[in-house]
Amino acid sequence: MAGVAGLEPVTSAVTGQRSNQLSYTPAKGNVTIENVSGMVKRLVGDNLKIRAADAKEVGVGDPAEETCCYPNKTNVTTGRLFVNILSSDTIYRTNPDCLRPGNPPRRRQKSRRQLFQNALGFDRVRRSARKVAKTKAMTAKLSDRFEFERGLWRQNVARVAGVDEAGRGPLAGPVVAAAVILPPRWAETGLPAGLAGLNDSKQFTETRREKYFGFLTRCAEIEFAIAMVDAGVIDEINILQATHRAMNDALAQLQPLPPHALVDGHPVKTLRIPQTAIVKGDARSYSIAAASVLAKVTRDRLMREYHLRFPEYGFAEHKGYGTARHLAAIAAHGPCLIHRKTFAPLKAKEVELL
Repeated sequence: MAGVAGLEPVTSAVTGQRSNQLSYTPAKGNVTIENVSGMVKRLVGDNLKIRAADAKEVGVGDPAEETCCYPNKTNVTTGRLFVNILSSDTIYRTNPDCLRPGNPPRRRQKSRRQLFQNALGFDRVRRSARKVAKTKAMTAKLSDRFEFERGLWRQNVARVAGVDEAGRGPLAGPVVAAAVILPPRWAETGLPAGLAGLNDSKQFTETRREKYFGFLTRCAEIEFAIAMVDAGVIDEINILQATHRAMNDALAQLQPLPPHALVDGHPVKTLRIPQTAIVKGDARSYSIAAASVLAKVTRDRLMREYHLRFPEYGFAEHKGYGTARHLAAIAAHGPCLIHRKTFAPLKAKEVELL
């Protein structure tokens, strides 16, 4: 360590042992990253990876606002720069530009934090590494989309129905629910090619949803049922109760009645069979994802048919949702037979007409 002015190992006040940091107490004048990194490089050699992302200045203003670590910007009169010495297996690497003599090329003005991070090149790498790790963890967790079905199959529950709905939010049209039972053997063999990539129906284009729909409704190994509740009933019993009724109606069509259901979202208190509620279930269970496809495609087809009867509302485009065009059509023509009169702004519109 001797021979390098101002650079010395940090000793722990608790254990009395040297830590993996070096402290640098700069003299008066400009202190650049090149100065400090060059000293550390000469001290520890070319092959040791260093990190200065934790550098901070002590005693010169607010540490959160002041820094002495980016090139040729701050005149440091006092303070200490801490440089972590990392182990050889770390993924963080020093930006090579920090080890080159001279000033970096001139760039447009950036904040002190940006200059510091760009010069060292660590913050970006560190965030990227965390993001990759998080993505891998989520992928591993969600990769088994038969996880919930598999747990029930092990309990000798052979017929597990995935249940999902479409059309709770629109201002017009029915709410549609579907129930799907997939064969247990697919948990071992994998999904057939016709269902490769099956996921939440909202993630797909209309063309791809139609392809999944065709396979699901033609495959002899799949049990499925679809039910709907129209706008008039929705106005009478409210959308939540109408959705639950559609789910029960779909399950009732599966004979015999399945012993257990996987439901997307929150528990359905009025469901007639035991259930497992799964938040974001259409992305975590193949059975629910299949049901979401059947419900979505069925409802979209119905709304295209309604468009032929009521072309002025543009149902084929927005499927009954409250888009600007739809709201303008309601303002111009008033509600039609399939509009949900208890939904705002239709409820307010009806009051105005009265």
